[in-house]
Amino acid sequence: MAQSRPEAGKNAPHEGTCLLLGYRPDLFGEYPRHDAVGKLDQDGRAQAAVGPWHGDLIRKLPDDILGCILSLVGYKYAVRASATCRRWKDMHLQAPHVWLYTVSRGAGATHSMERMLRRRRRVQRLRVVYGADVPAQRECMARLIELADAPALEVCAECTDKGLPEGGAGGAWSLEVPPSTAELTLWTSDFAIRLPTIHGAGVSSLKTFALEARLTLRWDTLAGLGFPSLEDLSIADCTLAAGSGMAVSSAAMPRLKHLRVTNVTVDDAGRPGSITVDADELTTLHMSTPYPRAGHIVYSSVHLRTPKLRVLSCRVCWACEVRVHSVGRLSSVAVELAYGEMPRIIPEKIRTITKEEAHGLMRSILAGLWPGLRHQGVALKQLLGYVYYY
Repeated sequence: MAQSRPEAGKNAPHEGTCLLLGYRPDLFGEYPRHDAVGKLDQDGRAQAAVGPWHGDLIRKLPDDILGCILSLVGYKYAVRASATCRRWKDMHLQAPHVWLYTVSRGAGATHSMERMLRRRRRVQRLRVVYGADVPAQRECMARLIELADAPALEVCAECTDKGLPEGGAGGAWSLEVPPSTAELTLWTSDFAIRLPTIHGAGVSSLKTFALEARLTLRWDTLAGLGFPSLEDLSIADCTLAAGSGMAVSSAAMPRLKHLRVTNVTVDDAGRPGSITVDADELTTLHMSTPYPRAGHIVYSSVHLRTPKLRVLSCRVCWACEVRVHSVGRLSSVAVELAYGEMPRIIPEKIRTITKEEAHGLMRSILAGLWPGLRHQGVALKQLLGYVYYY
C-alpha cells in the first residue's frame, strides 16, 4: 500500500535534501521488462537505413581516436590491426590502454609484450589477464606490470584448473604496485584464488582500489591492506565467511572518503556475516545487493561509525540489526528494505519478513540517522511519514 506524499510546508524537509525511504516487496520478484529496448533497436535500424556509409570512415579518423579504438581489444588483435596499412603501422604503440592476455600464451608472445612495453613512452591503463595457478604466468605478470608502470592497473587473475579447492590456486602470492600507480582494480574468477599481499612503492600513493573478486572475506582480510592515501574503495561480488564479517576501518585506510559495497553475499544462511564501517573521513557510503542474489542475503548486523558521512544509500535485502553510532550532516539518504516471503536455497527454511518487522528496522535506522537529519526541521515521527511501500 502506497502512502500519499505530505504537502510542502514547515514540516517538510528542506529543499535540496534527498530523502528516499521505502520497502520493496518486489525485490524478491522477477526483473521488470524493458519494452523500450525493442524500440531503440527499431529506431537504430531506421537511422542506419537513412544515412548509409560512403567509403572507409575509420581510416579518416585522427591518430588519437584510432589509438583509443585499439585500446578496446587485446594486444594480439591490436598488433594485427596495425599491420593492415602503412598509416596504421605501430599504431598499437600509441593506444593509451593496453590489454595483455597471458593465459595459454607461449614464451614468444610474452617476450613480444615486454618489447612493446619497452618501446612505449607511457601507458595510461594496463590490464593483465593471467593464470593464477601457473607460476610462470605469475612471474610474467610481475614483469609486465613493472615495465608498464601505469597510473591505472587492472589485474585479472583466472584459474585454469576449475577443480581446485578454495585457496588452492598456487597458495599465497603477492602483487607489487609500481610507483606511478594511483588506481588499482583486482579481479579474481574463482574462490581457489587467494587475496594477494599487496606491496610496492605505489601502495603509499594509491588513491583508488576496487576489489571485484570471488573471495571469502573475514574480519582480518581488509585489515591487512594498509593504504595510507586511499580515498575510494569498492568491494563487489565477495562472500562473508560463516560467523565472520567484513570490517573497513580508519586504522588501515585513514583517508578513505568513498565506499561502495555491492553484491556481498553470505557463506552460510544459518550463520550470517556482518559488516562494520568505522571510518573517520568517510563522506559517501553506497551499499546495494541486486536481484536475484538479494533474496538470499541476510546480514547478522551492520554497524556504522562515520562522523563525516553526508551521502548514504543502503539498498540491501535484510539485516537482523543495524546500528548507526555517528553520522555527519546528511544531504542525501536512500534506504530500501525488503519484506515478504524470501526465496530459499534447499535445504534452507522458508523465511517471511513481515511489514511490521521491516517498519521496526526502518525506525531503528532512522533513529540512528536522526542526528544527521535534524537540520531538516522535522521530528522523528514525521520522518516515518515519508516511508513508502513500493
